[in-house]
Amino acid sequence: MSMYIDFSRLQFAASARRHGVTEDDARQACRNAIRIFRRDDLLMFVGADHSGRILEVGVSTRDDALRIVHAMPARPNHLR
Repeated sequence: MSMYIDFSRLQFAASARRHGVTEDDARQACRNAIRIFRRDDLLMFVGADHSGRILEVGVSTRDDALRIVHAMPARPNHLR
């Protein structure tokens, strides 16, 4: 199955702001993903933001409404 996601149109939930990652950096990390995997109702993207920092970004797939709900510097378990 393939999927196209227009990251510029994703909603950005308040929960995604918890770790200080900006909307722009989270979207950039998704566009530059080096790893994508599914965890329950989340698509997890691991990729670099504008400064090269590796982020993990969770995109909710619940209710067919895609939104970024999690964004933070990538933890070691997401880098393996």
